[in-house]
Amino acid sequence: MAGKETIPAIIKECTNYEAIVALVDEKKLEVGQGRDLSFLTEEEKKSVSVYLIGKRKPISLQQSAMLKELSKNGALTTYQIMQILSEEEKSDVPRKVLFNAKKLKSYSTPDTSNDDIEKLIIELLEEWKARGGE
Repeated sequence: MAGKETIPAIIKECTNYEAIVALVDEKKLEVGQGRDLSFLTEEEKKSVSVYLIGKRKPISLQQSAMLKELSKNGALTTYQIMQILSEEEKSDVPRKVLFNAKKLKSYSTPDTSNDDIEKLIIELLEEWKARGGE
């Protein structure tokens, strides 16, 4: 995993566009999104960075992947950039959460199945929610 100081350097090397690096520094852009944006043309990067500077909500990985794909196909326009970045992230996209096996090891026996662990976690979350957790 890259250290905190190396992430902006990686983005800068990939994009060579200082506005995107600044967005990474300001935590308005994650390294994955920066990687996707590195495939855009310089003009497309400029349009994206101008739009993102004033935006409060960070760009999603889904949005950056869409920009990358359209750019790769030569079909990305300034209008599409604005349209994609102004969209709310679709809530029907499944969210995946991974746990480190070492962290879970002390909470289960070696013969506990992944399905059983998942059921237990869901039960505990339901109990937490019922007690007023949010």
